Amino acid sequence: ASGAVGIAAVQIAVAHGQRVFGTAGTEQGLQLVKKLGAEQVFNHRDEGYMDEILKATGGKGVNLILEMLANINLDKDLDI
Repeated sequence: ASGAVGIAAVQIAVAHGQRVFGTAGTEQGLQLVKKLGAEQVFNHRDEGYMDEILKATGGKGVNLILEMLANINLDKDLDI
């Protein structure tokens, strides 16, 4: 969520009152996404980040994933 499209998506979702969970691969990116209004942020380079997202949602997962690295993350996205 710390790239150009992710930043715009976070801002739009927050402006519409949505709960936003964002991911980034650096501490700087995580801080940026949090500053933009994401409720929680997760480092997608951490092994168990998907488990942390599931925990944060009470095991329900998320309703929408906007994925910019589908060639890397799509298999994980489909699990949540």
